[in-house]
Amino acid sequence: MLGSYIKFYTFAGADSWTINDHVSHPLRHAESPYYFISVDNVDGATNSDISYESHPIPNATGEKSGDVFRRGKTITLSGKITALNLGALYTGVDYLQNMFTETGLRKLVFKRLSDNVVVYYKGRVNQDLTIVETFQDGKYAFDWVVGIRTDTPFTYNLSGDAIYPSWQS
Repeated sequence: MLGSYIKFYTFAGADSWTINDHVSHPLRHAESPYYFISVDNVDGATNSDISYESHPIPNATGEKSGDVFRRGKTITLSGKITALNLGALYTGVDYLQNMFTETGLRKLVFKRLSDNVVVYYKGRVNQDLTIVETFQDGKYAFDWVVGIRTDTPFTYNLSGDAIYPSWQS
C-alpha cells in the first residue's frame, strides 16, 4: 500500500476519496489543493485474525482443538498532512474527516507495486480518525491515524472482483 495512491469509496462508487496520490506533491504546495496527505505507515495488511474452536476434555487435563479459520483483519493507516499555510492544513484535515466519517462497508483500493494490479480490501472504519495537532518550527504539518476493519483477510482484483493473488483462496 505504501507508495501507491489509496482510494476509499462505497461499492456503488459514490463518495470517492483519494490520498497519497502523488498528484499534489508535498513540495509543490503553491498549487491547488495546497496540502498533501501522505500515508507513511500501514500496519496489519499482511496478517489476519485467527480463531479456532476448542473444547475441554471432560475429567482430564487439556482440550481438544477443532477447526482453525482466518477471520478479518484491522489495517491501521497513518501519515502526515502537510500544507502551504494553516488554512490549507485544516482543509486537508476536513478532507480526511469526510473520507473516514462513514462506517459502512467500503473498498480500500490501492495498486500493488510488485505487479501493478489494482486491488482492494472490503472494510469499514472501526477506529475513528485521530489528528495530532502540533506546531513546531513554523511547519504546517499534522500527523493522523485511522483504523479500518476488513470482513475477510483477502485482497480482491478491482477488475473482476476475484481474489487476487489466487494463492489466498
